[in-house]
Amino acid sequence: MKQRSIYLDGLGHGSTPIPLASVVGGLLITSGVGGRSRKTGELPDSIDRQLAGCMENLIAILAEANQSLDNVVKLAFTVRDEAQREAVNTVWMQHFPDASHRPARHVQVAPLRGKLLAQIEATSFSG
Repeated sequence: MKQRSIYLDGLGHGSTPIPLASVVGGLLITSGVGGRSRKTGELPDSIDRQLAGCMENLIAILAEANQSLDNVVKLAFTVRDEAQREAVNTVWMQHFPDASHRPARHVQVAPLRGKLLAQIEATSFSG
């Protein structure tokens, strides 16, 4: 099986040569996905809006690989502050309301660059 890199207009890692995701067969693993708007390039100021943007960008990445949130087997959230876990729970419940169909999840608190308050990394599989 050959590896394929995923890139999308308006979304990326600045000038660094890093794809948004890599796909081998039915396995997709993302790089860090932030909440920057693909249309405006702006990063929202609030954690809620950044997390919503993270999920919107993840959905676009998955679609480029002919996958959806139904294919996600694990989501890892990185947030800047412990108090932001509740915002993670809110976006989690919006996208995965059915307890019997949720991916595994991990949340870690870590320093993030610039105005970034959160980012996600996903592993998905279609097969």
